[in-house]
Amino acid sequence: MIIAPSDAGFFPKQQEANMAVPKRRQSKSRSAIRRAQVMKQPVPHFVPCPRCGEPRLSHRVCTSCGYYKDRMVVEKSEEESS
Repeated sequence: MIIAPSDAGFFPKQQEANMAVPKRRQSKSRSAIRRAQVMKQPVPHFVPCPRCGEPRLSHRVCTSCGYYKDRMVVEKSEEESS
């Protein structure tokens, strides 16, 4: 490709790209501290079922009585509850 004098302003000058480079190496401890934040998992929050009082996960059907928001979702037979 031949660059005409009129096109010279269109193309940026070829310069070496200055990229961000860390001043010092990050220690193993510092890297592990950073990664530990990623691996933290929230503890599941149990709330008592308003109908039977058994602990259950929020916004999920109660495993003991089968109700969700005062509505029967899963029918429980006598054999399963015993």
